Amino acid sequence: MYVTLALLSVPFSDLTYAAHAEFPDSIWKPGLRCLVPMGRGKDKICTALVLATSAHHGLPERVKIKSILWPLETIPLLGQELFLLFTDLAKRQCETVGHVASQVLPFFLRNPDVLLHTVENNAPCFYTPIELMSLSAEKTAKLAAQFLCGNAKFERNKTRAEES
Repeated sequence: MYVTLALLSVPFSDLTYAAHAEFPDSIWKPGLRCLVPMGRGKDKICTALVLATSAHHGLPERVKIKSILWPLETIPLLGQELFLLFTDLAKRQCETVGHVASQVLPFFLRNPDVLLHTVENNAPCFYTPIELMSLSAEKTAKLAAQFLCGNAKFERNKTRAEES
């Protein structure tokens, strides 16, 4: 399954990513925020909104499609009405949905500087997006199951916020 996403930061492009294999196809609904890798390195993460899903990507064969890193919630942040409003505003202003959403959503909802908070061995455990990229398949599957059950949630990285 492929997901068309609107980046919530520069360059505000609409890009196609492969759906994360550990999450059911039904989670990828319009208005859902997710984390995506950007560029060639492994240190650039952006927040994006799901625009649409499809079985085929329609891109040239030589294009390598990256996978979505992680959804930020299990239920879309934007309800259908708000999502349609952003889509309509984008068309009227000749902008992307990501650019319109970035003007309306507060910074903390667009900021990819988050931590996945869970409990392991009766102790709190936190994962940065970069750490999530390098987990083993087994660990990723375990965390995804916890996330889908509500036992793991994203929160702002307060350590970084206090440093700035």
